[in-house]
Amino acid sequence: MKLIPVIALIATLSPNTSEAAHRFVCMAIEKALEATDEGLSDAAAGLAGTRSVGRIAVYANEAPQMVASFSTGDPLPEAVLDALAAMHGAATGAELIADIAPLLLENGLIIQEAMPQICPRSDYPDLARHEG
Repeated sequence: MKLIPVIALIATLSPNTSEAAHRFVCMAIEKALEATDEGLSDAAAGLAGTRSVGRIAVYANEAPQMVASFSTGDPLPEAVLDALAAMHGAATGAELIADIAPLLLENGLIIQEAMPQICPRSDYPDLARHEG
């Protein structure tokens, strides 16, 4: 599901557009991390993980777009934007999750480390369990 049209609708109805946009940015990042966690689990189990690849591509792309289009608050840190871009690029060009699992883990951990600062009330998986 593409979130940007939903945000545009909510932004027109919400008295606090910036807060609503920030919630949706956090939700997209959470969804990217959840899809990454699922994909890394699939890769470890020897599964194709094609559904995860598609979800990662969508959510890793939508979060920065939402920030650019709707947020009037602080931008996402450069490291997070770079990590999301790397995840989007890898997922867009991949068919199998195993082909991009190391890149996803590396960049997912960068995002995860920043989450307490950018989205303090977020709930997301601990990707560190996939290390080693």
